[in-house]
Amino acid sequence: KNAGAKVFGIGKTDAEEAAEELRDATKAALKLEKTVNDLGLKIENLNRLLEKPSKPKAMQLFFYAYLISKHKNYASHFPLSSGILSLRTISKGLVPLEIGGNKSITKETLLDFEIILTQIIRNMLESEYFVENLNFEYQPFYHF
Repeated sequence: KNAGAKVFGIGKTDAEEAAEELRDATKAALKLEKTVNDLGLKIENLNRLLEKPSKPKAMQLFFYAYLISKHKNYASHFPLSSGILSLRTISKGLVPLEIGGNKSITKETLLDFEIILTQIIRNMLESEYFVENLNFEYQPFYHF
């Protein structure tokens, strides 16, 4: 007599809960693995920063090392070391920037980086995305 009745379930089955827990655990493990592995700090060579700008943290650390090397108090402190201390995985310590397996930044490496940095800036200025607006209107500053 209940042939046409619909059954509505409340909650999740054990299999659905187990599958959800497995998905969540897998996502957490992959996220931790990416964080612990390299944080985007391993590059084969400096040209990869120009060819594949998907390593923003490596680029940022190289830029910091470059700026520090230009300061008169630190100009002779070579080789340099640079890295990230992740608060998520603090037990792993400092995750170093690596160029071709080398964790030291030498003067020569920074000279090569300067060439790459110059090219990146040149590419930005010559890009179709950089538009100079010569038709602007002066907007007066009002004091309220």
